[in-house]
Amino acid sequence: MTPPCRLLPGLVLGFWLLPGFSNVLLADPPPGSIDFFETKIRPVLVTHCYECHSGDAEGVGGSLWLDSAAGIRSGGDSGPAVELGDAEASLLVSALRYESMEMPPDGQLPERVIRDFERWVNAGAVDSRDDPAPQRREPSGIDLDQGRQFWAFQPIRDTAPVASVWGGDSLTSIDAHLQAARREQGLSPNPWASPATRLRRLSFDLTGLPPDLSLQRRWLADPSPNAWRRIVDEMLASPQFAEHWARHWMDVARYADSNGSDFNATFHEAWRYRDYLIRSLAADRSWDQMIRQQVAGDLLPAADDEQRHDNLVATTFLMLGTKMLSERNKDQLRMDVVDEQIDTVGRAFLGLTLGCARCHDHKFDPVPMEDYYALAGIFRSTQTLKGESQKYVSTWARTPLPTDPSHRAAIEKHQAALQTLREQIKTGEQAIERAEAEQVAELSGIVLDDDATEKQGDWKVSTYSKSYIGDGYLHDNNSNKGQASLRYATRLPAAGQYE
Repeated sequence: MTPPCRLLPGLVLGFWLLPGFSNVLLADPPPGSIDFFETKIRPVLVTHCYECHSGDAEGVGGSLWLDSAAGIRSGGDSGPAVELGDAEASLLVSALRYESMEMPPDGQLPERVIRDFERWVNAGAVDSRDDPAPQRREPSGIDLDQGRQFWAFQPIRDTAPVASVWGGDSLTSIDAHLQAARREQGLSPNPWASPATRLRRLSFDLTGLPPDLSLQRRWLADPSPNAWRRIVDEMLASPQFAEHWARHWMDVARYADSNGSDFNATFHEAWRYRDYLIRSLAADRSWDQMIRQQVAGDLLPAADDEQRHDNLVATTFLMLGTKMLSERNKDQLRMDVVDEQIDTVGRAFLGLTLGCARCHDHKFDPVPMEDYYALAGIFRSTQTLKGESQKYVSTWARTPLPTDPSHRAAIEKHQAALQTLREQIKTGEQAIERAEAEQVAELSGIVLDDDATEKQGDWKVSTYSKSYIGDGYLHDNNSNKGQASLRYATRLPAAGQYE
């Protein structure tokens, strides 16, 4: 018999392992206690939050410090992190739930941890830390009001004229200002280039092409200011000028005939935008009108179908460019399209990179986040994509262009004629197939099929050819030459010549 004292350790061990009993011994402390904060809340803050929201962080996100009780209650840029006694109104809880924002950003915490924070906040967010509230640091960046005073952001205004005397010639006001600035610096202009060099430079600048021989001879025969003006006017009125400078703008507008990126869908109608640019430059359309047409042409009034056509085609500007069409998260896709459009508008029309302000105030230009999202609200209300070309692959919205009734009737007539021709071709092909089948069936003669033969050697059975008669045909697979043979037991019905 074992002494009782030797059973005691075993009895105690068995007692601790009884199912459910440990829940009583290890029950959570009350959510309004210091123990609850120290065991359930503080370890999570240290592990998942201090990296970005503590005094040791390189940059404190949202000016929110979570390493002190005062820091949590005073909050950051978005206000207090917790509302004592009200978890539903607390930004910290909504961020952990991935509602107002997603914290921590590398993955949502387990549901039980989020419930611990809810209980903690509802119980008053008891916090044992007595560190003083951190000194709020103003975010470093550009002073928006001061930045807007920079000359590039000021409205255009007239300046006092500057007298210009340059080799006896009266030049433009721009030349006069440049000349005055050079004089202030004690600089003198280079001597005039030779007539041939000036003509070559002019031609490449305006048309992208060298001057032809006839133009060179005409200019060298009379290199006068009046002849120069006539040549400039001729080049400005030439188709080559419109094509050359439309090509420059197409680079800015990220023109391409396909989407690129993950799903390289073809922009079948992109050429219409290219031709719109060429027509606009050839017709000397004002630049401010072109900007309005490209950004909001579908909303502009039109006097006739031609103007309405150009207004609609111009908005192709917003659809061009690479877009992740196969993105399955369509909400993200819509906002990424908006971001791409805002960034392009900024670069093309303002000479600014506005895309930075999607996540923070611009660090170099006076563009705050609120301005970015004001623009995002406008572009978000614009329907760029609509439906799918195939599963998960978004496609763009299509708008019919205005057409003359007679032109529309001609197109419908042409389409009907095409449909009639297609039906006639199909009927003819079916007739040919029937004729070929009947011809095979009516073949005269005698069929000696290979299924009724005595085979010697290796033969390969095949039905690859569509023209065989009977059950099939055999071939020797290009081997065993002279060793394979077929003996037909069927006798011909009569003697004579057979083909």
